[in-house]
Amino acid sequence: MKRSIKTKLRAMVLIISASALLITSLLSVWIMMMIRTQSETSLINETRSNLTDLVQDKAELTEEKLRSYREATEFFALCMGDAYSHPDEYIPGKMLSSRPDDPDEYMFTTIRRDPRIDLNDYIDELQYGYGFDTEFRTYMENAGGIISVVYWGDENGLLSMYDRKCVSVDPSEIYDFWDSTWYSQCKKQRRTIFTDIYYDKFGAGLTLTCATPIYKDNGEFMGVFGIDVKVSDFYEQMVALNKGDGSYVFLMDSRGNVIRPDSDAIPLSVAEGLDEDSCQRLLDSDGAVFERNGNYYTGAKIPSTGWTLCIHSPADNNLLAVHTIDNEILTAIIAFIIVFVVMLAIVAFVSNGFASDIADPIIALKEDVAGISEGDLDRKAEVRTDDEIGELAKSVNGMSESLKAYIENIRHMTANQERLSAELSVAAKIQSDMLPAVFPAFPDRKDFDVYATMTPAREVGGDFYDFFLTDDDHLALVIADVSGKGVPAALFMVITKTLIKNHAMGGEDPASILKNVNRQLSIGNEEMLFVTAWIGIITLSTGEMICADAGHEYPALYRVGSPGFELIKGEHFPPLGTDGDNEYIQTELKLNRGDSLFVYTDGLTDVKDPMGTKYGIDRVVGSLAFLAGKPPKKLVTGMMDNIDGYRDGCDPFDDITMMCVQYRGPLM
Repeated sequence: MKRSIKTKLRAMVLIISASALLITSLLSVWIMMMIRTQSETSLINETRSNLTDLVQDKAELTEEKLRSYREATEFFALCMGDAYSHPDEYIPGKMLSSRPDDPDEYMFTTIRRDPRIDLNDYIDELQYGYGFDTEFRTYMENAGGIISVVYWGDENGLLSMYDRKCVSVDPSEIYDFWDSTWYSQCKKQRRTIFTDIYYDKFGAGLTLTCATPIYKDNGEFMGVFGIDVKVSDFYEQMVALNKGDGSYVFLMDSRGNVIRPDSDAIPLSVAEGLDEDSCQRLLDSDGAVFERNGNYYTGAKIPSTGWTLCIHSPADNNLLAVHTIDNEILTAIIAFIIVFVVMLAIVAFVSNGFASDIADPIIALKEDVAGISEGDLDRKAEVRTDDEIGELAKSVNGMSESLKAYIENIRHMTANQERLSAELSVAAKIQSDMLPAVFPAFPDRKDFDVYATMTPAREVGGDFYDFFLTDDDHLALVIADVSGKGVPAALFMVITKTLIKNHAMGGEDPASILKNVNRQLSIGNEEMLFVTAWIGIITLSTGEMICADAGHEYPALYRVGSPGFELIKGEHFPPLGTDGDNEYIQTELKLNRGDSLFVYTDGLTDVKDPMGTKYGIDRVVGSLAFLAGKPPKKLVTGMMDNIDGYRDGCDPFDDITMMCVQYRGPLM
């Protein structure tokens, strides 16, 4: 039986429409399932990211609190050392005894490690420590109850304690504190330490001690100052977590034991029911999140104590939204089936000969777009109608032309960027090769040692250092910082370095070098670049040094036998290149055997931690104190390690340049 064209067309439109509806419905369901999967993935990723941020933030906050204990301990130890060294500058205090009418009043108690020690023999010396009553009280009250006691033990065998509970300590009690970890290890290591958690001998419960050695100005060891932290209060303030979803935070020591606030530590495998691999993974974690037994785990290191701060979070609580999406998808699928049946009936009713007129231009345009999307940008979409489909074809053609132009622009930009990167790489290599980089620089010279580094903030920088022998008996030292960064600063650096060395090799003194180089740099300096610089020339046979400054950072000098470095502060003279008529005055300095001189650029003091706090000159001097007396290379690399730890991955804002010279004197 023959069918009319109209029947065939109607059947064709019906089949196409039904197929389109079916495909659309299936595609919609597939998209919803994709959305569900992506939602679950996104939610899991967001949860992991939030847990990582949370554990790192809490670990950083805990580390900051521990750092504050360290700084307070070191401050009080420094004050005690100064009191021992200069007792006439301090007002002695009194031993504060208990007051029955006020049991919470702060007081001092001093006990002995040996019953043969007579407290009266040392009362004058102890009274200077008692004089810090106000400072101790203020610090402990501001600590919010976490600090249970501050105390110091000395080499005379006396242990003095200051807190509200000293009333419970009998002054006649004997306690051989020299064998305790906080005293023996601190004395042995000669640095600030945090002890393992232990039960306090005097009833304060689980305790963590921060201890630091006390020294006189002459370096004589006098004892150890300690601060006891109550673990239960510390846990409550720093570790507590209240998310309301079963999540909680706990601390783990370096051996994999969970630290509990009021009882002995227990192994992580017992506390959390984890296998050995999971325990080690959490112990090594630094923000990474993993799932075990239906729970998320993550941890972050606390450097001061070697602990790991960990978070336990139930995984199911984070997927409640996904279960809601599943129910909504099921409802949507049922709705799609109903809509599909209704739409199929409507299409069957309205199918007519216009189907072909509508479908053909769309199919043709689709093929044209597919060809363009495969990379044939010269292909043009045929405009077959004067309606919206025709306008769309015109728009596709316009888009194709725009895309061709955009791709060509990207090609040119990529080529330019690659050329610029190559040129910057060559510039950085040239700049690096200009600075002395072979150490030891003078292996045949035993009367001095020198070491330096320069770390640019960009591919190339404006800082530079230099050291060279102007003759057999004179060593010239140069460090400078050009204003600005990048290639312009590097070019100005090359000019400045060359001029300074030429004048120095010509026998000029530091002040004359700066004056002449300043005059030359000021000529034609249209970019208004300038240079801060410091120059020193050492007579190696005598240790006498002449130095001059052009607006640069103060040098730091270490004298043998002193506790650390001291800044050599003098008048700052104008930077080079600012005014051709600038005058410079030089100063003289005498170096003795073993003395060290450390010079640097402001990139060192301007380094910032993740919180945006600058390293600062005080931290520079403090860090140098721990490195005093070390060879130049160990001192400079030690400072760089301190800087890297402080900035914790943050990019440096400015070039960082350091140089250290140690004068050893002529061979006897």
